[in-house]
Amino acid sequence: MTSVRGSLGSLIGMVVVAAFPWSCGADDNARIVLQQRMKNASSQLRGVCRDAWRYDNLRPTILRAIAPLETTFDPPEVPVVHLSPGSPDYRQTVGVMMYQYGLYNFQKQRLAAFDAMLGTTSSSGGTASARPMGEPELWEETDQVGGEWDETRANYAKACGWAWPYVNLRPRCRQPGIEAATILNPLIPVPVIRLSEESPDYGVISFSLDYWERKIHVADTQWNDLLDDHKAVAAATASLKLDPFDEEILRSDERLAKMFKVHQQLKQVLRQWRSAQHEIERFAPPWHDAKVQCASLQFQTYVIQKVIRKSQLAGLQHLDSRGDVIRVDATVQNLRDQLATLTPQIDAAQKKRIQIERSVGQLRGKQSELVQQNEALTTTWIQLCDVAGRYGPVSHHRAITAFNHWMVEEPRGWHLYLARGVANMHNGNASLTGEDIGRAHGKMALYDPRPGSMAFMMAIRGYALCLQNDARGGERWFNEAKKTDRTAWMPALIRGWSNVTRSRHPQAKLDFQTAVRLGKKSQPETCEAMALLLASSPHDAVRDGPKAVEYAQKACDLTNYSDWVCLDTLAAAYAEAGDFDSAVDSAKKSLQCAPQDNKDSIKQRLTMYQSKKTYRLK
Repeated sequence: MTSVRGSLGSLIGMVVVAAFPWSCGADDNARIVLQQRMKNASSQLRGVCRDAWRYDNLRPTILRAIAPLETTFDPPEVPVVHLSPGSPDYRQTVGVMMYQYGLYNFQKQRLAAFDAMLGTTSSSGGTASARPMGEPELWEETDQVGGEWDETRANYAKACGWAWPYVNLRPRCRQPGIEAATILNPLIPVPVIRLSEESPDYGVISFSLDYWERKIHVADTQWNDLLDDHKAVAAATASLKLDPFDEEILRSDERLAKMFKVHQQLKQVLRQWRSAQHEIERFAPPWHDAKVQCASLQFQTYVIQKVIRKSQLAGLQHLDSRGDVIRVDATVQNLRDQLATLTPQIDAAQKKRIQIERSVGQLRGKQSELVQQNEALTTTWIQLCDVAGRYGPVSHHRAITAFNHWMVEEPRGWHLYLARGVANMHNGNASLTGEDIGRAHGKMALYDPRPGSMAFMMAIRGYALCLQNDARGGERWFNEAKKTDRTAWMPALIRGWSNVTRSRHPQAKLDFQTAVRLGKKSQPETCEAMALLLASSPHDAVRDGPKAVEYAQKACDLTNYSDWVCLDTLAAAYAEAGDFDSAVDSAKKSLQCAPQDNKDSIKQRLTMYQSKKTYRLK
């Protein structure tokens, strides 16, 4: 599990920026807003401490809790009572204290980080704050993710407050910061209480600890992902200063123009998906509370019913003087009255939980619809990324500037990292390739962990490693991709291209055959790859002219004879089959459709076909 403590320093260094509206020279106002939030948290914590002051065994904890407030604490004059550790009132009081204490101290750390960012002086004192890079949506997202982090950590501290009185539950408080040397140490005296594992209370507390610990792991992962996005924006901005983006690129590069349109659509879908996810996260605390309340009430009901049964067996019910009317003892009647009041409370808690689950279900349904909308866009984007490198290094080098420009405004989706990673891969930038494709893989695992998508990303990582002469590492990723989704055709296609680049043509043929089979001959990429290998491999045992024509024609049929790559491959297939007139005709059609960067290479092949020569892969 990722350490919460390990990411806290970077967390507070970033979240302060997102807590308020930014504009140039607005650092004074921003600091005031954060101070006000901290003041509100301080007030709430003081209120909780004043309410708990009547408990003598909690006073040491209270004094320690309010010490960081840097304000005078005026305790009320109230009768002193002792609060039994492990009692429901103890859990309630300590839990609320821990929750508020966590919120306050986290905001205090954010304020310190903010002062450090400003050099401990405001803009009026001569130090101006720079405006953060990135679009407003990124900073709004930072605020939302940071708030979810706050809520999750505070609720985990609350659950630890519940667990701390019990010697057998203390070890379950595993997150850093929840140790004997921290604020939780004085919450109870020497631990002498043991809670039976058969007790419903044990189940409730264990459920809360496990639930919020899992949430902390997710929140930590999401926050670290967000921090990496901020770094990516900074790096992309710095790169654009050296190589500015020119809108003319979109008019001169048809592939980039198409990618821009798809990017705009993907951006909107991803933002809607994240918005729904934030709504889901807001339901987490009330759902947990309803679940715990229902379990607690049901436990109270169980205890009362047990007492009633014992009372009845003890003869507390009597017949009246005539012997035919049951007179219920007052004690039993009182217990039954208590049951009558608990029943509607249980119903209300269950109803609330069901309503929340229904709302979350609707939001997840909305996300599923967005994923389905996103699937076609994702497929188009992957095709335009040109994993096989058919567009050439010049096109990929030019594309990097566009990807950097788009990333500044929307660094949250995985698609830009993939595209930039592929572009760097075909430009020989190994370190940048691994970083970007690793980021894309991590984002997909976090937000879209479907087997097919994950298998594709693993195969891309394998291809990148093979291009970096790390065949062993690449094959490990290819094997992982195959195990992740044995029905996906794209990993087999990518492995085939990897084998082509390594001159392993017999192995590439097997991979392409697998890709064609899994794609059910309905994917132009698989048919085109097989056709090119059968038409152009230097290995005599691999080539098969008639089969190459068959596959190439299928690829052209699937693309309505409008894709220059498929037409170029069809020309090579015709040449291998000995039909040079058809090869020349197809090459000319490919030349008409091809981007400017690729026309020279097609012209060279056209000259070969006119001279009755075949094309061979290098």
